[in-house]
Amino acid sequence: RFWATTGLPFIYTWNPDDRPVMRYASISVMGTTLHTHTWFGKPVQWVGLVYADALLELATHDDTFPWRRVAEGILACAMQMQKTEADACGHVGFYPDAWDVLTGREAYHWCLAPTLIAEVSDALTDCDPKASTTILRLGRQRLHLTAPGSLAGATFEADTLRCATRYLPGGEYQVLVSPLAAVEAVLVDGAPLDRGDFEVVPPGLLRIRVRQAGDEAQLEVRGCRFTQLAAALNLAGIANGGFEEGLQGWAPSDPGAVSPSTDAHSGENALLLDARGLTREVQCPSTPIAVQEGKSYELVSWVKQLAGEGKYKVTIDWLGLGGHLSYANDWQGADRPAAYARHGGRFTAPAGAKAVVIILGVHPGTACLFDDVALDPAP
Repeated sequence: RFWATTGLPFIYTWNPDDRPVMRYASISVMGTTLHTHTWFGKPVQWVGLVYADALLELATHDDTFPWRRVAEGILACAMQMQKTEADACGHVGFYPDAWDVLTGREAYHWCLAPTLIAEVSDALTDCDPKASTTILRLGRQRLHLTAPGSLAGATFEADTLRCATRYLPGGEYQVLVSPLAAVEAVLVDGAPLDRGDFEVVPPGLLRIRVRQAGDEAQLEVRGCRFTQLAAALNLAGIANGGFEEGLQGWAPSDPGAVSPSTDAHSGENALLLDARGLTREVQCPSTPIAVQEGKSYELVSWVKQLAGEGKYKVTIDWLGLGGHLSYANDWQGADRPAAYARHGGRFTAPAGAKAVVIILGVHPGTACLFDDVALDPAP
């Protein structure tokens, strides 16, 4: 509320009859830039649109001032500035970087795409494209739901989650739920989804593809099983860190690009992550491993880069009871070793850490072999 109130003096709340595109226009600077020119009378409406977007979020929590009305006015002012077919530049729907309230025209020619206009307009109709998170507190457990638009009526009874999502009618989007180890079925508007439309990704993220037919979608997730860190953890360290048992204990994000290899640092096998010909990263996380907050651990891995100029990673993903806390050693592999080289270091578990997942990864166009991955308490 403090910063929302602070922004009000930057908004024109009046206009003479001969200056219709002035009320709710927003100047971005209370003064000049480098003492070269003043911004008084020169609104920069994209700044006001960012402010309006924040006001709409505040309005859902605070009714001490008509924040929504201010946001509506800023949007209306921006729409009056939009280009038409009569403008020589041909940028229909765009709006100027700055406006001159005295002349009623753009202050200089620089057109902006109407993205912010669309975002504020969508937010006014409860179809905000930005993702937001709702947290259900279930005793000592918490369930996190993330979706674009709006999410309402979330409940959890027995082992079933129910909620309503509201986005653009006819649109397709994803809803994320964590921390879940498994689910039995997912229904949208009472119809079961195919397995290809939902998946649980280690260490406990449920991804659901929703195709919204009407004004909102009724979502139901049955047979929810929460991640149980203490029960699911490998207490003895990384399972199958030498890949002698293939992919056991590992969950590749792209199974077609991850495979065992006999070109090993030790033993019979290593693991190949091959992103040659791909435009996306290839990653392979381990199963969770128990750790103790405040304790130091030694991460050891052996890596050999076969192709590409991109980086590789052997990342520590610190986990708490609610899921992800922070990363360590993320994308630090830049040495492009032609022969097996040691990679890792000493890291301390942050406050609240109960477990880690080790994530192997390569950049697009890059292929690397990984072997003898270990995480052990530091002496």
